[in-house]
Amino acid sequence: MSNPYWPRAISTIVGALALTLAAPLTHAQDEEPSAKGDGVEQDNPSARLEWERETFGLVTSQFRQLEIKEANLHNAKKNAPGPKWVNIGPEGADYEQNGSFTGHERDSGRARTILAHPVDPEIVYFLTSGGGLWRTNNWSAPSPTWTVLTDNLPTTGGGSVAFGKNPNTLYLGLGDPYDQILVGGSMVKSKNGGVSWSPLIELGTAVSVRDVKVDTSTNRDIVLVATESGLFRSADDGENYSAVSTFNGMAVWSIVKTSAGWLASAQACPAANVGLQCGQATTLFVSTDRGATWAP
Repeated sequence: MSNPYWPRAISTIVGALALTLAAPLTHAQDEEPSAKGDGVEQDNPSARLEWERETFGLVTSQFRQLEIKEANLHNAKKNAPGPKWVNIGPEGADYEQNGSFTGHERDSGRARTILAHPVDPEIVYFLTSGGGLWRTNNWSAPSPTWTVLTDNLPTTGGGSVAFGKNPNTLYLGLGDPYDQILVGGSMVKSKNGGVSWSPLIELGTAVSVRDVKVDTSTNRDIVLVATESGLFRSADDGENYSAVSTFNGMAVWSIVKTSAGWLASAQACPAANVGLQCGQATTLFVSTDRGATWAP
């Protein structure tokens, strides 16, 4: 004789198992994804900056000026005559990066900007986050030869770089937006393809440069510079820069030229969060007068 309670008991057990198995799935669906795959964390471009600020605090304009002053003193000593040193080893030492070891490498940091010469296809400029600006004159060679152009500047932190109307003219913004150790927030200009540079021009309280664009539609280059402390503009070939009042208290991320005019993406950002998560929506601004005035 069959037991009349068995079907009910089995149904209860199956239901309980279903709820038990469904709970983790529901919980997992409610959570934000925290990894790309097993044991691999998601990319966070602000993580380095967050750690630096927790460890060292905010970089102020006074600190930037002091660091630039010390760097200039160091460069003066470096260029002074002195004893010659000969390397006796070791060479090609391994270094650790992201938990693994590789040898015979030079690490200049992340790529910030790649500029292909508009006339000579053999000339390419490559700006890095920590190693400054580099140039090759033989791009099509199997192994192009690269020359660094910015080792004599007070900082090698790269923000962005752009050509002027003359491709021998370069406008270089210093300061990687994701690393405050190599402080920047300054502009320099070269008229000879990066062989020499003008003195630094500071951009208000900015400590980094996120984007540089040049309007070449007039007799003089108009330079637009995006920073974490607003948008700066030069109407005289990069000789002088002034802050655009529309972007006071805003972090400007990028600038692009379109058929409608110049566009800039920006967001209101408290000073303590500049460069990190500002907590505000990004707004697009448009300018139809070469960056002089802007409207959302």
